[in-house]
Parts: sequence; structure tokens; C-alpha cells
Amino acid sequence: MKRFFLAGALSLLLLPGIALAGPGSVEGHIRLAPRPGLTTMGMANGDTGFGVPLTGKQERINRDTKLHLIGQEINMSRLTPDEIEKWYKQGEPPAGRPIFITTTKEDGTYGFANVPPGRYYLIIVAGQMDPVGNNNVTRTVLGEKLSKYLPNWDQFAVYNIGLNSATIHEVTVTDDTATKFDFDFGVSGISNK
Repeated sequence: MKRFFLAGALSLLLLPGIALAGPGSVEGHIRLAPRPGLTTMGMANGDTGFGVPLTGKQERINRDTKLHLIGQEINMSRLTPDEIEKWYKQGEPPAGRPIFITTTKEDGTYGFANVPPGRYYLIIVAGQMDPVGNNNVTRTVLGEKLSKYLPNWDQFAVYNIGLNSATIHEVTVTDDTATKFDFDFGVSGISNK
């Protein structure tokens, strides 16, 4: 009986046109706002090394942007204090949980691969300070939900957001599908959801 079942299952896998569902992905492009006088440290392209460009140009400077993709169905009460500390402070998500962290490439693109289907919080933390000083993401409906969902929100915010510009969104990942999400931290901060 077991051999018959195993042979039947294997034959289904070999049939053309039948594919098993697999994990999806999330990918996109993050654009940071042009910032006069605020550059990454270094001596390239007329930069004095103190954040003041000699050219006086306003350019979109590529700065690392960190993204967190956090499943909305995780039982957070089961995370140990050690797992939480490694996640928040060292960027090591707890094993076996749908929590992913990545950084944008130099051109602003990013990608999360092998993401199980489901609903996720997507937290985008720009590699730039919030110019207005009102970067309180908990003032949004999603920010309020996330601050109640994550264990020790204040610790997460201090280690992962700090004074940087940040935004929170919801994305849905489906089987074998690439979910596209772009965001522009420019003047309007518009996403193309």
C-alpha cells in the first residue's frame, strides 16, 4: 500500500503542467530624498569628508536602507529574550520564524527570497535622518499595530530605527509570486503599492 501511494505521488510530480506551490518573494526599489550637505562620509566626488559637498549640488545619494519583513501571524510570546536581543541588536532574526532583514544594494534595489505566503509588515528604515524631526512611525495606524505586536517595541525602535526616516507598510506574499513594492522618501514619500 505504501509503495502504491509513493508511486502515485511521484507520478503526479512528473506530470507536465502540474507544479507544486512554493514560496514567494518581495522586491523593489527604495529612493532616498536628495539632501544638500548631507552625504556619506568619504572623499569621493568633491566631498570634504565632513558631510559637506564642495560642489553645492543636490543629489540623490545612495545610502544603505534597511528593510524588515515581519510575518503578522507569529506568536511573539514564544520568542526568548535571547532571540529578541539577537534580532533587535545584531540583526539576526529568530530561526524558523517568518522574519527577514535585508539592506538595499547600491542602486536602491532590494529583495527577499523564499518568503512563505502570508501577510507581512514591511518596515523601511532609510539611511538618512528624518529632516523634520517627526519620525514617530507609531503615529500611523500600522505603526500603532506594530508597536503592540512586537515584543519591547521601544528597544526595536531604538536599535533599528533611531533618528532615521522610516515607514511601515503591509504586503501580502502569495505562492510563487514576486510582490513588488517601491518607495520614495522624496518630498511626498509616495509608494506605488
